[in-house]
Amino acid sequence: MNVFENIRVSQIDSVVLIENAAEQTRRINNRFAYAISFCISGQITYHFEGKDYVSSPDRVIFIPMGKTYTVTCEKSGIFPLINFYCCEDISEYGFCSLGLERNEYYLKAFESLRKSFSLHNTTRDIRCLAAFYDILSHIAGETVNSDSLILKGAMQYLEANYSDPALNNQVLADIANISEVYFRKLFSKVYSLPPGKYIQQLRISKAKELLKDNSMSISQISENCGYTSVYHFSRAFKASVGQSPGQYRKSFASTLF
Repeated sequence: MNVFENIRVSQIDSVVLIENAAEQTRRINNRFAYAISFCISGQITYHFEGKDYVSSPDRVIFIPMGKTYTVTCEKSGIFPLINFYCCEDISEYGFCSLGLERNEYYLKAFESLRKSFSLHNTTRDIRCLAAFYDILSHIAGETVNSDSLILKGAMQYLEANYSDPALNNQVLADIANISEVYFRKLFSKVYSLPPGKYIQQLRISKAKELLKDNSMSISQISENCGYTSVYHFSRAFKASVGQSPGQYRKSFASTLF
């Protein structure tokens, strides 16, 4: 699921413009609130758990609450920031850096929100929440259509490396530059299967093709399809197909005569 589809705001803490100077690095410990960050000019990079999330004029960053990370400014610039609290914990999504096609709209919407936040009247909170939800809905509307694009690199790697026994969710999430939890949810949404199940079905499909040809032994097919042992391959194959690899090969061979 798209993180921006799941944000339920309980309170907006602050709406600010952050000016960052080039070659400046800061460490943030146990961040006090969630945030989304835009970019008017310049470029900064968030470093979190060995990954980089770039904030530039064509991207928006979701920053989770309670995380410790560093921020490096590569190019001096101005970065609109909205700090907020949620009705439930969504920190499991981790950092997200997503491309936007209409950056000018978001900068205008941010400025409108900032003006509303500076007011001191009884309708301020409602007006701010309405403006913020409008921003979030537009981001969700853009990014929901690009979910498969976020996964594109990971899917290309998966298709090329399905035979690697070390292939797992974390490897693919790193390629997609999103957290493992977010990767699992996004993958399941786009492909209607958990990634592990998808990989297994792909391996079994490849194994069925190879079993139709007698040029490879079952042991070789097992290895070529990413299984660490013939035993594990045979169990997975029978659970999926209803026959052992040997039985499948024999039943297919019998249909040729």
